[in-house]
Amino acid sequence: MAATALTVQTLSSAGAAEAHVAANADGNYVQDNDGNIYLDLSNHNGSTVVVTVHYNTSMKVDGVQIPNVTISIPDGVSYWSGPYPPNAFNDENNRLQITYSDATNFSCLPMRVVPFPLKYKVS
Repeated sequence: MAATALTVQTLSSAGAAEAHVAANADGNYVQDNDGNIYLDLSNHNGSTVVVTVHYNTSMKVDGVQIPNVTISIPDGVSYWSGPYPPNAFNDENNRLQITYSDATNFSCLPMRVVPFPLKYKVS
């Protein structure tokens, strides 16, 4: 089984109901990460789960591969993580890749945060 796409929810001042998706044992990805993506990671596994958000493998500093972001999430806890700049995290298919040490009873909700337009003059 291959990694599967996660549907991104857009968060705005109007609010949004959470719609977590069960994690895939082979990983998930967010297509077209634009740098405004945050992950709501929820663990009900019974033990700590390590989530890995993968850097673009072509990203190097002085010839050294940048290490992936790893987040250890204890059982019964939800974490927010992000944002993920596209030039550092998107792979050659424009995907933000996410894997889990154990996907059992673990869920992920990618949220796109829409920047608030500053149309009003504050005085």
